[in-house]
Amino acid sequence: SSDFSVAVATIGIFGYELLGHELIDLVGLTDSTIARHSEDPIPGMVTTWKEQKHNSRYLLERGPDYIVFSTGIKPSAPAERALLLYRQFMDAYRTLGWYYPGSASGGRGIITIVFKRTHPVEGEIVPVYPVEYVTKYKQGLEAVSAGDFGGSVPLYEAAMRISPDPNYIYVDMQRAFSLMMLNRIPQAKAAMDSILVRDSSVFEAHTGLYRMESVVGSRAKAEIHKRWLLKLVPWYWPRVETTTNNMIREYRNRR
Repeated sequence: SSDFSVAVATIGIFGYELLGHELIDLVGLTDSTIARHSEDPIPGMVTTWKEQKHNSRYLLERGPDYIVFSTGIKPSAPAERALLLYRQFMDAYRTLGWYYPGSASGGRGIITIVFKRTHPVEGEIVPVYPVEYVTKYKQGLEAVSAGDFGGSVPLYEAAMRISPDPNYIYVDMQRAFSLMMLNRIPQAKAAMDSILVRDSSVFEAHTGLYRMESVVGSRAKAEIHKRWLLKLVPWYWPRVETTTNNMIREYRNRR
């Protein structure tokens, strides 16, 4: 019932469910500006997407409240990958997450990620980051999807080396998550703490730290991250609590 705008690469049911809301088609199938005034193809970007039109400057000037990628946090479509070349997207948008159980994920459930504009879009809108870093970041996310956390870390680190400062905060976050999954706990904690120094609104870092502190019984530290999660993503808290309790039981059974 609230008033908000959304940019999305695969409109689908959004067009039926969000009647009355401003809806922007990232790939230009229903947006005449992007369709008629697409930016040039980005040199070095290899894609299998048929829909290759994009206009990042136009999109960021409009500053939609939410941006929804076709595959969660992973930039797949050229229009999605192009956004990661702009400081404005990196600075103005942060993720929100929802947990959905269901048959589509084999009963395991999935985390659905969207990007919310949390800061104003400021400055001259020009691409300043290299496409190569986006490619490495995307490859790292694909390695995680295949269960290869060990293989994802050097890909994220390659993206960080290629990128000028500051690194995209979610490259750092995904690397930290892989370190946690590899049980490299001191490194994962240090990485997530560093992320929260940069921006305390990264809910994934609070989630990871809450889980790690809870498992080792650091209740005071875990409580800090719980309060942040209840503030940032209160609807996600029950899922965090459930999975953390399962991790605690598994940890105790191994001792």
